[in-house]
Amino acid sequence: MRQSSYDFFVELVDAPPAGAFKPYMVLKFGLEALLGRPVNLVEVGAVTNSYFLRRAAASRVEVYAA
Repeated sequence: MRQSSYDFFVELVDAPPAGAFKPYMVLKFGLEALLGRPVNLVEVGAVTNSYFLRRAAASRVEVYAA
């Protein structure tokens, strides 16, 4: 049986675009280890489809804010 994944919107505020890869991957692998499932991370600023953003925002729950 295939496990569904968890989807997270992320904003990496202190990482410059060129330096965001490592924190992004550390977060992804850390969440996967913690949750025991695949994790998809979507950077909020990368979303260009306004329909998708509205639909996703309707069910969004904040789990951590620095």
